[in-house]
Order: sequence, then C-alpha cells, then structure tokens
Amino acid sequence: MATGDTLWIALASMSALLNVLNLIPVWVLDGGQTIKALNKTERIVLACAAILLAAGLREPVLLLVAAGAGYRAFTKDVPTASNPAVVVYYLLVLAALGFLVGLAPVLPLQS
Repeated sequence: MATGDTLWIALASMSALLNVLNLIPVWVLDGGQTIKALNKTERIVLACAAILLAAGLREPVLLLVAAGAGYRAFTKDVPTASNPAVVVYYLLVLAALGFLVGLAPVLPLQS
C-alpha cells in the first residue's frame, strides 16, 4: 500500500484468499486438521463467528469456513476436551485473512 502499486495489494489479497480456502475444515486441508482439536461447542462458536466475520468484513468466502465448521459440529470425530486457545487463534487468523482479502482493488471492467 505504501508504494501505491495495486499489484502488491492484489497479490497479498490473493494469497490471503488461498489461505482462507485452506482453513475450510474439511478433509485434508489445514482447517480439517485443526478442527479435530475442537469440541462440539467450539465448532458451533467457530461457525457463528465465521458468519459474523463474513458479514462484518463483507467477504462471502468466510461462509465456506462457517459451513464446514457447522457440518463438522455434528460429525462423530468430536473430542470431549475443551481447547479455547485453538478457537481464539483460529478466529484471529480468519479475521486477519478476511481483512487482507478485502484489500484487493476492485478494478472497473474494461470494454
């Protein structure tokens, strides 16, 4: 942003978008490995917080994380132990990435 060149902002935004997609809690993605440490309540909190972040930051890609966390709240791989530090860290990373995704310049279509 300091250089005024939108290329660097766009590259940072695209990298953040790829990281958000990697945090979707499904299959072998990093989010799928992380959610194994969260119990049912924490998964529901994550899903609700991701919805609020998507609305607040106006980034619909965060809804994919919310959908994955909501789905995983009702699977059978839920641990009994609570791990609030992981939830806080997950949400901080999600918020930061959502903010970076929103920095991408919106360029008008050329005709």
